[in-house]
Amino acid sequence: MADKVTYRGVYVPKTRKPVPGAAGGMTKPGRRQRARTGVNINDIAERAGVAPATVSRALNGYTDIAEATRTRILTLASELNYQPSSRARQLARGWVETVGFVLPTISRQENDPFVSDILDALAAALAERDYDLLFATVREGEEELDVYRRLIAAGKCAGFIITNSRDNDPRIQFLSDMKVPFAVYGRASIPVPYAHLDMDNEAGIAGMVDHLVALGHKRFAYLDLDETATFARLRRSGFELGVARNALPDDQVTMVQVPHTSAGGLKAIFDLYDGGNSHRPTAVVCPADVVAIGAIQGLSTRGYHVGRDVSVTGYDGVPLGAFTSPPLTTMSQPIEEVGQRLVDMLFRVMDGADPSQFRDVLMPTLVRRASDGSPTLTEAAQATG
Repeated sequence: MADKVTYRGVYVPKTRKPVPGAAGGMTKPGRRQRARTGVNINDIAERAGVAPATVSRALNGYTDIAEATRTRILTLASELNYQPSSRARQLARGWVETVGFVLPTISRQENDPFVSDILDALAAALAERDYDLLFATVREGEEELDVYRRLIAAGKCAGFIITNSRDNDPRIQFLSDMKVPFAVYGRASIPVPYAHLDMDNEAGIAGMVDHLVALGHKRFAYLDLDETATFARLRRSGFELGVARNALPDDQVTMVQVPHTSAGGLKAIFDLYDGGNSHRPTAVVCPADVVAIGAIQGLSTRGYHVGRDVSVTGYDGVPLGAFTSPPLTTMSQPIEEVGQRLVDMLFRVMDGADPSQFRDVLMPTLVRRASDGSPTLTEAAQATG
């Protein structure tokens, strides 16, 4: 992922990169840094005049330690403000402080900045709870569910975050059957209780159509994503809803299926604006910013002034969109809030809450920049441009 680091499988948010430790090493990624000057078990053992193993057993409640020795050790630990290491807590309590994220096999064919942003938001939210985000990919020839099986069998994850949900998502059914806590960014049509957070994708794209119609646009193209994720279907449905409620004629609207990549957006523009195509829209609605970035490039190379001759809009709100030429108008997802709420949901489920009570839907926000505006080319100019 661009601008991100993976370190022994642990995802490091770009705002929390590893920093040098006291001995010149690196602190564990995603974890709050503890100064080397902090007290450890050896320090307590030296002051108490006992072995480090005795300190460990006293702190973890073993009954084979003399009461006077236990009291002396606990008193020293309190006076010295001793904080047990994460690894020690894991061994003593029998759980791990890591949440798993397996990159979906249906994910983008190229690096999508939104994937990087959601990982960063999750890692930052988990770090506030002193947890790590374990990032895993599906190996060549490996089944997606096999990755989950491997991580669960190794006891590496206390729970999982799922993204790119599908209507009949096998990951949801599998984790539910395994009784492993998880939370989903998205929705699925599957008869099991699961915690999920989603955007109102349908309302977001329909609202973008309303916005462009209000600017005076009548000739539309929608660059539909050729993937099975539920959000792709809902955004397509949102475009159809916007077309219907604005009573746009069928011959003024076209839909082109594209890969979820910038190259897909670029090729779609060549197909829409080549010499043999009579439908040259003044508004191109894209269901993802990464696709819109390619569309802007395609229009610019053909001599169109994006934002004046043709409007291009995206969806996601990735920071890169503010730096395209022109800057991209988009429906923005509150990614930091998404990360926080998904993590909160997961921790509630991990604590035993009923997953079915968590069914939150957020609204995206229209962020206007310079890639949209009122159309200036006449239909004749569009047809011959």
